[in-house]
This record gives sequence, structure tokens and C-alpha cells, in this order.
Amino acid sequence: MVELLEGLRDGYRYVLRDHRRYEALERMGWTSLVIWECETTDAERLAARLRWFLDGEPVT
Repeated sequence: MVELLEGLRDGYRYVLRDHRRYEALERMGWTSLVIWECETTDAERLAARLRWFLDGEPVT
């Protein structure tokens, strides 16, 4: 049980770290896109999402 709670705490810490970094990038005028590893299995869908993010093309 202790290991589970420690894992949750560490995971939460990483989420907070990432959120602070995204906010810092936004304050500097950057727009970021988060792509999870599981979203990379469908190349066509990933390409469509990247086109949407970079060019504003609709995702089909």
C-alpha cells in the first residue's frame, strides 16, 4: 500500500511539473501540444492531429 501511495505522489508531482512548464511556455508566447505515447500508434490520426495543430486543418 505504501508503494502505491508513493507512486501516486510521484505521478502527481510529475503532473504538476509538466503543468508549470506548459504555463511557462505559454507566458513566453508558445503554444504546446501534448502527445501521449498511446496516441502514436495510428499514424494517420497522429498526422491529422499534427496538421491541425500546425496549420489549423480540421481533424477528420
